[in-house]
Amino acid sequence: MGRSHAVRLAQEGADIITFDICEQLDTVAYAGATEGDLAQTVKDVEALDRRVVARKADVRDRSAVQAVFDEGVAEFGRIDIVLAHAGIMPIIGEKAGRDPGVARLHRHHADRCSAHL
Repeated sequence: MGRSHAVRLAQEGADIITFDICEQLDTVAYAGATEGDLAQTVKDVEALDRRVVARKADVRDRSAVQAVFDEGVAEFGRIDIVLAHAGIMPIIGEKAGRDPGVARLHRHHADRCSAHL
């Protein structure tokens, strides 16, 4: 989840489990989140007197995601809401026009959307 989501949910009384890869991906032309950004999210949530489990983890690594989830359940006792907000869209910047992954990504989204119609 992004910081704005974490802070808004904390304002409503939620405790937060969040994670990010905190690394720059070669295929993305814009800056990704850093460990400093994740630390700022922790500060913002804690400033609202809410608890937070925040870890560096890659959403593509199922065992890493499971470990963060399990830690959060152990800390909080339960999960009430899951907000999945992981994704990149490398369609801006100099790399967008040359990256064959962009075309593959667009085809993937188009295929998935049409499959649900």
